[in-house]
Amino acid sequence: MRAPDLFDRGDRPFDRRSLMSHTLEISDDLKDRLDSHCDEGQSPEELIEELVSIYETEGTFMQEGYSE
Repeated sequence: MRAPDLFDRGDRPFDRRSLMSHTLEISDDLKDRLDSHCDEGQSPEELIEELVSIYETEGTFMQEGYSE
C-alpha cells in the first residue's frame, strides 16, 4: 500500500511533496527491521509515516498480548 501524496492531518490537508526533507541516521539493524515490515513497493519512509499516523490516531501502539 503506497501512502497518498495528500494527507489529512485533521486541521488541514497537506501535500507531503512540498515538505522539507530531513535526514535521520539509523543503524543497519534498524534499517533491516524496517525493510522487513514494509509491504511490497513501500519505502521505509512510507512505513514510518504510517506508524506515526497510527500513533497520533490511537495515542499508542498496540501490541498483541500486551496490556498495562
